[in-house]
Amino acid sequence: NAQMSTHSGLLQRDVRTAVGTLSAGIEMAARNKRGESAQAVHVSMEPIHTQMVALFNVSSNYEQFLGAALIPALLHILAMTAGAWTVGRELRDRTLGEWLGAGG
Repeated sequence: NAQMSTHSGLLQRDVRTAVGTLSAGIEMAARNKRGESAQAVHVSMEPIHTQMVALFNVSSNYEQFLGAALIPALLHILAMTAGAWTVGRELRDRTLGEWLGAGG
């Protein structure tokens, strides 16, 4: 069911994050009990700190994301259709010479 794929993807990501955080917390507590320092445990769990940043569709709102692309596309199609219809009507009525002459 494609309409739920976005929601299920977000849920899967959040559940995966929660499980990973819980698992890391348990592992860190076990290492601390074995005598490792908190800083050494932290470095071994996450040696390189990463920052995940969404480049596109930051708000996860696909209505806004697609609307930003669809509205200009629809306006472009409307303008091209109106231009083709206008030129076609001038050709049909054989008034293209008068039309072009009036333009200077």
